[in-house]
Amino acid sequence: MSYVSVKSLSLSKKRKIRENPTQNVDAGSSAKRSRNTTQSQSERTNISGIEDTRRCDFIKIGETTAKIEITIANDGPQPFDPDEYGDSITIVRTITTSSGYYAIRNSQGRIISKKFDDLQRILLYHNIQADNPVFVLNQDSAREFLKELEPSKNYQLFLKATQIDLITEKLDECLHLHKAHREELANTEKVD
Repeated sequence: MSYVSVKSLSLSKKRKIRENPTQNVDAGSSAKRSRNTTQSQSERTNISGIEDTRRCDFIKIGETTAKIEITIANDGPQPFDPDEYGDSITIVRTITTSSGYYAIRNSQGRIISKKFDDLQRILLYHNIQADNPVFVLNQDSAREFLKELEPSKNYQLFLKATQIDLITEKLDECLHLHKAHREELANTEKVD
C-alpha cells in the first residue's frame, strides 16, 4: 500500500495516511484499529471478529456515507495489467447505510471496474491476503487467540495464515475433477 484515505469512517471525519514502503507492521491503539478496519472493509466483505457489526456502524454519526480509498503500487517486474492500470491501482470502497460498492481506478484516476471479482483478481495477483488472520489481527481476535491457546485453534490459524487450507481445498477440487474426467474417459472408451 502506498496511500490510504478515509472519509466519515467510524470516528474520523477525514484522514489520509501515506504509507512507508518498507513498513510491514503497524502498532498502536485507535489509529491502528481505524487503519485495520479501513483495510479490511475496503478489501473484503467480512471482517474477522466483527462480522455481526452492521454496515451503518462503520459510518460516522451524522453522515450518510463513508469512503475508503487505498492505493497500491503496481510497478516492479510484474505489475497487474500495466497497460490498463498504470503504476498504481486505487480501490475505492463506498459504504452507505443500506449498501456498499467498489470502484477500481487506474493511476490516472479513471474507473476501470466496479466488480468485486476484479478486485479479488487484483488482490490474488499482488498476494494481498485480506482474509488472512495475520494480515489484520484486531484487538478482539488477538485477545481471544491468547486467552484460549488451544492447539487445534492455533493449528487452524496456522493453516489459514500460510494458506495451506486454501491449497488443500484446491487440491481436493483437482482430485475430484481428475476422477470425474477419468470416469468419463473410461465410459467413452467402453462405447467405442
